[in-house]
Amino acid sequence: MNEFSLTTEKLTAGQALVIQRQLYTLAAKQAEKYTSGESSSIPSELAGELLDSICFCLEQHEDGVRVLLHCDGAEALAEGMRRIERKQAYGKALWQEVCNHLPAVENRSMLDTLGGIGTFWKQYNPRFFAHQVPGDIDYQLSAPVSEQLRGVDYVNRYLEHLAIENGFLRLFTERAMLPVLDSYCPDYNELLVNLYEPIAANALGCVLLGRDVRSLDIPPEGYKALQARFSDKTTDEIRKILCEAAEELSEQLAMSSASAREYLQAYAERLVPRISAVRTADGLFGIFPSGKNPNTC
Repeated sequence: MNEFSLTTEKLTAGQALVIQRQLYTLAAKQAEKYTSGESSSIPSELAGELLDSICFCLEQHEDGVRVLLHCDGAEALAEGMRRIERKQAYGKALWQEVCNHLPAVENRSMLDTLGGIGTFWKQYNPRFFAHQVPGDIDYQLSAPVSEQLRGVDYVNRYLEHLAIENGFLRLFTERAMLPVLDSYCPDYNELLVNLYEPIAANALGCVLLGRDVRSLDIPPEGYKALQARFSDKTTDEIRKILCEAAEELSEQLAMSSASAREYLQAYAERLVPRISAVRTADGLFGIFPSGKNPNTC
């Protein structure tokens, strides 16, 4: 990661040299601070980590490491750290909000992940290792966070997605969700499975069938109706149907958050290739897991 900023910014040779010199100067100063002034000589692996952290801090500026072309390196690094500290404060508050507003159904990996993030906030060291992320984020999101994000940026984006998903789940009762989750994965509360997707899928299915969305109930005959709805449709037509259903669902649930609406729309679009590939009533049961399998009724 140490050279990424110098090779992807389309810098001139002179600009690259200026930035490289500033980075090495900053790295030496950080190494000295890390060893409490005893030495600037440290293992190469640790030096790489410190340099990665410096680059991450500089990425907080609008022009990234280019800031070193017109600013003092120490000042640019300090400002980057201040921005990270503000993001850290935001992340801690968001984490607390998520912990305080869990859905009515539990999942062990979600709870463990939130516990791990809590430990991360206690151990996070933006001064020397700002780029690092927790190693125990196991709960799977419907929309995974890009691996290109690092440090507090990764954790905050993860929490933002989780807050959206859990906010959606809190719109439904435990009684309504349990049959869906039991059908989707009997060990949903212990395994590494996402809770948002089966609930969102069934809510969309209820919209398409004109049923009460909060019931999440799709009867056996509903799968044949869904099959008839999709069987002769093109991929684009299926996409239009699902996106319109997502919009209608947002209205019925009075979802005021634009980001939550967009998240649901994106999930609806991800269902398109699955529905296009499997259009039988039995196949649709695997996408909208509610009630009894139509082939056994």
